[in-house]
Amino acid sequence: AEICSAQVDSSMWQGLSGVQRVHLKILGYNCWVWNNYDFSGGAQTDTPVWQETVPPTYLGPPPATNCNVPPAWADDEMGWDDLAADQHSAAEFLGYTESIWNEDQENDGNGSQGEQQASFDARAYYADVEWADLILAQRAAFAYLGHSKGSYSGFYDDYYFAELPPQVQAAANAVGYTQDVWDNCAAEICSAQVDSSMWQGLSGVQRVHLKILGYNCWVWNNY
Repeated sequence: AEICSAQVDSSMWQGLSGVQRVHLKILGYNCWVWNNYDFSGGAQTDTPVWQETVPPTYLGPPPATNCNVPPAWADDEMGWDDLAADQHSAAEFLGYTESIWNEDQENDGNGSQGEQQASFDARAYYADVEWADLILAQRAAFAYLGHSKGSYSGFYDDYYFAELPPQVQAAANAVGYTQDVWDNCAAEICSAQVDSSMWQGLSGVQRVHLKILGYNCWVWNNY
């Protein structure tokens, strides 16, 4: 294995085509494994912090958000000291420290949506770990920081339509993001029937579909 090579071996996951990713998933790869695993000597990254940490016991449910209250990950004014006790527990379990959190929140106010998402996750191991590869305790911890499956996945911006889970494909289609729109337009110039509407002007059905894509009222209105 260490002396064999194929046309994809020198490429990062993000540089592979959708077709190549589909075939590599059949072989058992995902983004993090492909980018980080060295089969001649084991994983290149340090042991994930959650393998050495007991999952926290939370005092209550994840904080609610609304049209006026952003989730913690999207609030660039929410410093470490502003987090609730359960959010502190979740952040520490995921590997965040005060300096990492505050640095990431400062960066969150700049750049594109995808850059903001990458900034939030990059310093604590999770940048290339897909939601499906998280253990339940990690998913719960991210929920306390305001993430859903869709928002954690960067609203699926880096996925080709064919790579989306069936439920996400259906939700995207339902609000006008057809495969042609999804795959062939840059996000900033693509549009669907819901793009010009505020959350409050959307129907209940449209909101349900957009929640599957990772949006809530505050994120939809402000991103």
